Amino acid sequence: MNNLKKYIGVDIGGTGIACGIVTEDGKILCKLATPTLADRSSEEILNDISSLINNVLQKNNTDISEITSIGIGSPGAVDDATGEVIFAGNLPFLHTQIKQKFVDEFKIPCFIGNDANVAAL
Repeated sequence: MNNLKKYIGVDIGGTGIACGIVTEDGKILCKLATPTLADRSSEEILNDISSLINNVLQKNNTDISEITSIGIGSPGAVDDATGEVIFAGNLPFLHTQIKQKFVDEFKIPCFIGNDANVAAL
C-alpha cells in the first residue's frame, strides 16, 4: 500500500468543510471536518481549509511531499481551468481565486470544481 499515490480531497459546504487523505484505489486514510461559519470572509474560510489540510496531514503522519495533488469541491459557479469560484450563493466567494492559493502554499497541483460535478466523478 505504501506505493499507492495519495491525494487530499476537500469538500467545501455551506455548513461544514471536510478534508481527507485518499489513496488512488479510493481508501480513505484519514479525514477531519470543521464548521464553515459561512458568515465570515472568504480569506478566513480559505485559511481554515489550509489549517484543515495541515491537521489531516499531521494526524495521518504524512508529509505534503507524499501527496500527489489536492482536489477541491466548492458550491457555486466554478471556473475549473483558472481555479476561480465566480459565485457561490451560500458562501462569500465572489471571483475568489482558490486554486492558486493552495498551489502557492503547498507547492503541489491543485484542482477545483463545482461540488456536485466533483461528487458525480
